Amino acid sequence: DLFAPTKKSTAASPLSRIPCGKMQSLLLSLLAFQAASLKFNASLPRVLFTIASSDKPGLSERVPAQLSTWAKNLHRDELLILGRSPVKGKEHMATWVPQACQDNHELGLVCKEAMMITLAHRAQPDWAIVANDDHYIIADRMKAALAKEDPSKPLILGIVGCVAGPGCSGMCGGGTIIISRAALNKMTENGEKSYQDEEMQYGKNECKGWSDQSTSAVAKHHGVELRTMSGLNGWKWKDDLQLNGWLHQPSTISMHYVPSADMYMIDRRLKEAGVLSLSQLAVRTNETDTSESSARASYVAKLNRCQYSKNAADFVASDCDA
Repeated sequence: DLFAPTKKSTAASPLSRIPCGKMQSLLLSLLAFQAASLKFNASLPRVLFTIASSDKPGLSERVPAQLSTWAKNLHRDELLILGRSPVKGKEHMATWVPQACQDNHELGLVCKEAMMITLAHRAQPDWAIVANDDHYIIADRMKAALAKEDPSKPLILGIVGCVAGPGCSGMCGGGTIIISRAALNKMTENGEKSYQDEEMQYGKNECKGWSDQSTSAVAKHHGVELRTMSGLNGWKWKDDLQLNGWLHQPSTISMHYVPSADMYMIDRRLKEAGVLSLSQLAVRTNETDTSESSARASYVAKLNRCQYSKNAADFVASDCDA
């Protein structure tokens, strides 16, 4: 029950950790998302960007960088930030959900993703973007890309191909996970509590603590299609030459593993290139050139070899030998 008083809860019921008053306020804010959509460009879909974050030292500067760069022009009802306290002076820029899960990269992140998807289901956008605080997203390009898709179809877009183990495969979260309204409804078709329990059980068992794989497993179990969309760079650029190519590529939508300082650098270079103007929205989302396809395949193979094949608890974010 969303409005139940706070009580000692299990990881399978992450929403029960949010106090009643705060949850009521949160619900009102998310419901306002639907009304606020009337203010936006009617030719673009209603998109809710959700970001998993943390107050931990070394991580807490990430969201402020996002709010000062790619997310600064979003309406507050388009942005949900979960896992950290509001940024001082920027409280008005987003809907904030303070820490309600364990703050770690394993089951804590599975819990956060379950919460973000549950709250996105309540808001009923056309599309919900599941991202982290080290993603840089060209938001208008994302919206323009999704304008070519049908949110009434149960569909998750992103980068497909990662495998956590037998019975657990699907999206590579570095490319973001883009969930249609119909998919949100399918995944929660037995109720939000049932969805949360299912996500956490996959995270504890078959999916070994990987949130993107847990979400994929739930989605497939409920008949949701998983599909790759071009323009999503889930991997870190290898050098400035490659980054410069991405920044001038009309199909580039997102980048991952972006340090806070680089958020500002990328934002500045995109502006200098004129990429952030509305005239640049004619993205070719259904065209994938050979170089992007090859890079994506290499990225997926490396993830499967270096990350998902190991226990999440043993994962160290570093490159592997080829």
